Order: sequence, then structure tokens, then C-alpha cells
Amino acid sequence: MPELSTADHSQNPPVLQIPRRYNAAYDLIERNLRAGFGAKTAYIDDQRRLTYAELDQRSAAFANALLALGVQREGSPHAGAEDRDTSARSWFVNHH
Repeated sequence: MPELSTADHSQNPPVLQIPRRYNAAYDLIERNLRAGFGAKTAYIDDQRRLTYAELDQRSAAFANALLALGVQREGSPHAGAEDRDTSARSWFVNHH
């Protein structure tokens, strides 16, 4: 799994440390899960709300389905997504 970023807020401006193997979506979801915010809303669109825990579960299921179909990591399955929800979830999966 990718590492999480860190920020030293004792300095102004804060000093950010971004790992060499960094994944912004993973950082966003994992950081909130570790902080105990799994039940908090992470995603909202016209039709639904998803919590961080739900987004994590859906992302994992979608990623596993793509892997089972032979889609390689670091690809861009979201490029052809026809609706906003699928596109957003596939972006999270691809970057999770």
C-alpha cells in the first residue's frame, strides 16, 4: 500500500512530506478511516451519499472486479465512464 503524506504544522508555511509512491485518493480515504471517520460523509452527488467506509468498500470491490478482468494497475478505467458516479468511483479505485 502507498504511504500517507505528512504535514508539519509547527512551521509556517507547513512543511509537507509526500512519499515517493503516493496515491492521493488512498491518502484521503485511509487517513479518514484511521482517524475514526468511517461513518462520515465522503462523497455526495445528486443521487447518494457515501461514507468513507462505504467508499473504501466500493473502491475495493470495483478494483477487484477490474483486476479480475485483466485491467492493470496505473491504467485509466475512468476515462470512458459515462456517468459522474462511475467516473468518480473509478478514479478513487484507480488511485486507491
